[in-house]
Amino acid sequence: MTAPRVRVLDLASKFPRPAEGIRLAAIDIGSNSIRQIVADVSADGTIRIIDEMKAAPRLGAGLARTGRLSGASMRHALEALQRMATLARQLGAARLHAVATSAVREAENRRDFLDLVREETGLRVKLLTGEDEARLSFRSALAHFDLAVRRAVVMDIGGGSLELALSADGVVERLESFPFGALRLTEDFLGERPKRRRLRKLRAAVRDGIRRVLPVRDWRGALLIGSGGTFTNLGAMHLAARGLPFDGRVHGTQVTREEVEHLLDMLVASSRQERAAIPGLNPGRADIIVAGLAVAAEVMARIEARELTVSGYGIREGILLESARVTAAPADPGEARERSVRHFAERCRYEQP
Repeated sequence: MTAPRVRVLDLASKFPRPAEGIRLAAIDIGSNSIRQIVADVSADGTIRIIDEMKAAPRLGAGLARTGRLSGASMRHALEALQRMATLARQLGAARLHAVATSAVREAENRRDFLDLVREETGLRVKLLTGEDEARLSFRSALAHFDLAVRRAVVMDIGGGSLELALSADGVVERLESFPFGALRLTEDFLGERPKRRRLRKLRAAVRDGIRRVLPVRDWRGALLIGSGGTFTNLGAMHLAARGLPFDGRVHGTQVTREEVEHLLDMLVASSRQERAAIPGLNPGRADIIVAGLAVAAEVMARIEARELTVSGYGIREGILLESARVTAAPADPGEARERSVRHFAERCRYEQP
């Protein structure tokens, strides 16, 4: 299983390394997609993105049934990882960190896959636990939101699992992981044509699973932050429905629980083709978005959250911050507010006088 040779170009001269800080690359090998980021990270935790790359080999497809990563998905993943490793070298990254999450972690043939990755790309992939995923998602949220003076729930929905990081005044109290990923639940409950009866069963399973971790008396009204593809697509659909341009910028977008439920009703009543045409929704996610939003809706209902805030940052950015040894500290409230206002102004195409 040999990945195609990639011609190496000199891109570092076009993107000179920073005078301060360090250029790093991170790859998140998920159950649905593989995402890479190359960025300059300063000592204060500022992340300046140089380039990003994404592929969707769906390593988690069929895993619950067979217990193994399929040959086709592994081939697609290897090809993507070869391109990503090459890009990181071309851009002069000082370090490249690759991690794998739920699908690889659970697969019987994970060692075969990891050995192939190392042989074909030179990457040494670290297997993350569910708690690791929750911690990195929280690490990223802590750097971009004001979490210092209230309770917060950081929710990351991937293809294979749901992670929750529960914090008070910027300090983690619990890290939890559940087998409630969008791809996994679609295969287990919904199939290719979601029905309301199946959706009710899915939601009941999620509700029962999270009940023990989220006592309402402790987490009612907590700040709820969502990271991962389910939420960036939710934010994009929300903005598109209001006629606001977003140009890929959804960080800080707030979506009410009522709107999440409304979107869920509309999506489950639509065919896959109709969902793929919805403005703001990535067509490649049209078949799993219903399950992802159902999980989000259940978490919102459990803590009685009126709204959730979309994070444009996740596990990859958490990896960058840890690799750069940036001290974990809550974002400055003024900076966090200013960043959210700036993103909103950019979406509205506001021009300073």
